[in-house]
Amino acid sequence: FSVVNPWTQSAWDLLAFVQKRWLKNIVFVLQQADLRDPAEIAVIRRHLQDTALQKLGTTPPIFAVSARQALLARTGAPGAASLEEKSQIIPLQEHIDLIMADASAHALKLRSAWQTAQVVLKEIASEVREAFRTISHDEERFDRLMHFLQARKEQTLRQVHGFVRGIDQACRDCAVEGTRFLESKLTFWTTVNMIWRRDYWQRDFQEEMETKLRQIVQPQIENAVQLLETDLRGIWPQLQDMIETHFGGEVKSQAPRTLPDFARQRRELLQSIQLTLAERSGGNAIEDQMGEIFRETSDRLRIPAGVAAAGGLVALVAAMSSAAVADVTGVLAASAAIIGTLLAKRQRGKILRVYAEQMEAKRSELVLAIENQISHTIDLFYGEINAAIQPLTAFCTAQRAHFQLLV
Repeated sequence: FSVVNPWTQSAWDLLAFVQKRWLKNIVFVLQQADLRDPAEIAVIRRHLQDTALQKLGTTPPIFAVSARQALLARTGAPGAASLEEKSQIIPLQEHIDLIMADASAHALKLRSAWQTAQVVLKEIASEVREAFRTISHDEERFDRLMHFLQARKEQTLRQVHGFVRGIDQACRDCAVEGTRFLESKLTFWTTVNMIWRRDYWQRDFQEEMETKLRQIVQPQIENAVQLLETDLRGIWPQLQDMIETHFGGEVKSQAPRTLPDFARQRRELLQSIQLTLAERSGGNAIEDQMGEIFRETSDRLRIPAGVAAAGGLVALVAAMSSAAVADVTGVLAASAAIIGTLLAKRQRGKILRVYAEQMEAKRSELVLAIENQISHTIDLFYGEINAAIQPLTAFCTAQRAHFQLLV
């Protein structure tokens, strides 16, 4: 015991351990006695006597010594005799000599000490081996837990296409509906009417299709997010069950208990998908290309329309003066009208084809963007799960390092 802090529990724990096997000829040594006054030493001595009687059932001899004073006395310091007397090392030596005076007793004590040390070392080694075995098992279980999470993540990622299948079909339905609507609008006379109204489609069609796309796709987006949330919510009970089943008390206490914030993750995912939908559906690519085709149609129809109108007018005037001239101009006007009709039908088909191609490209782009958003959310979720269970592996690492010092 140190007189600086003689109340430490570790010494009594050691005595309680030794008491089961070897409690013969134990002495209490108060170290650094020169740091305390004699009155304080007396108080500490009485405390040790009372505590020993209570815990051990006996009161071992107590020696208050100062190794520093004894060393000074034996290295030739001034006042060596006084220092040696104050150190109280002589009474301790005499007590040890008395016990060890007999040769047989000496051998017996050494053998007893050796046997006790062997027993203690074997028990410590057994405890260390058991601790390492437990730590190794925990590390193996943690590896299996990480493999489970990785496999579960891959399974969720494989389901992403299924989550957005409804969105994909909604985009296809919207494209079909838009094509039908465009076909109903692009009659022969409507196509011819583009000669004078180039911006017809831009005013009447694009805005309506964007609105319908949002109305059709929005419920499917919410359904996809709900499917993802249901899938991710199923992971948490599985994770907790594995931890409860396979890990012990101390390791189990390091496991996460707080449920992930699914509401926040759902809200953030919906916001990101809605922003993506607004960016993709509100683009000007279709509007620009279709507007260009309408302008091209207007320009191309103006030539035969002008020829037909001029020919008709000339034929009317010529009919009043010359039948031959009227026939020629009439044929010219009729030819221009036929060419204009064929051109109008051709441009109508081109408009429908370009619209279908643009809607298909927009559908693919939108579905891919939403899949990427969902995949990113899945990565974030599993990243949070992995971060939450890191205290498990940190605890195992700390325990291994602790017991490694005892090897």
